[in-house]
Amino acid sequence: MVRMLFVSYRNACRSLMAEAIGRNKLKGLAEVSSAGVSPHGPGDPAIAIEILRTHFDIDASGHTPRSIVTIDLSAIDYVVAMSSRIARGLPPMSCKLLVWDIRDPWHDDQDAYFDCAKEIEREISLLTVGLKYMRI
Repeated sequence: MVRMLFVSYRNACRSLMAEAIGRNKLKGLAEVSSAGVSPHGPGDPAIAIEILRTHFDIDASGHTPRSIVTIDLSAIDYVVAMSSRIARGLPPMSCKLLVWDIRDPWHDDQDAYFDCAKEIEREISLLTVGLKYMRI
């Protein structure tokens, strides 16, 4: 099974939603986790957690943002950076890097968080096809 790490800036919006949606959609294909390059406190992901609960029926209430420096990157097969800016800030690693261009909804309204989650869901659907049929 592939081990995948989703990375955003704070691990409070995009990577959190990618981890939660990925756990749901990539079950049996990948073990997923998430981290941030500069994580914030446990209360920061409240809007993302609410969007996941109300629109995707996913419980991510136990999420606490964590730093990428706490992750053993040698145990990861794929890192998915939520933007090219995030990718440029990553430490050196030997795993494969995928870069998405997902807009950060931080400090925006719930509609922006929902749009972000839907875009992540679309990207994960494409990733699912790649993992199933193309062996990326």
